Amino acid sequence: LHFHTDQRAEKWRELQADPRLSIHFYLPEPKLQFRFRGQAILEHQSSMTETKWQSMSRSSRACYRVIKGPGTPIDNPVQDLVPAQSSDHGYENLAIVKLHIESLDWLYLSSLGHLRAQFQWCTDGTLNSHWVGP
Repeated sequence: LHFHTDQRAEKWRELQADPRLSIHFYLPEPKLQFRFRGQAILEHQSSMTETKWQSMSRSSRACYRVIKGPGTPIDNPVQDLVPAQSSDHGYENLAIVKLHIESLDWLYLSSLGHLRAQFQWCTDGTLNSHWVGP
């Protein structure tokens, strides 16, 4: 799994200090919940970020052109926006977090009874899995 973020964000600094990562998803229609755990692999100014940047729309690129980084207090929500100075302006802030999955917790929510399973990928490539109480 991977997602992109701004390298000025607090989560980027936190993952640099401690790469353990947990991501939780809930899909309401099938009533499935997933929790992935593993190690973050950080990409900044790499071939992966370059490819992502090239595929992004203008409006997506604009998110990385703001003057102050994510979470920084500002007085006016539009004062921080800056026009593109070049097609690559803002690229220096784009970062990608990849999750090397080590375990998965799977939960199916049902009125007939919940089902839950856990999966653990071992360093030798094997997969351990078992049912657990919901």
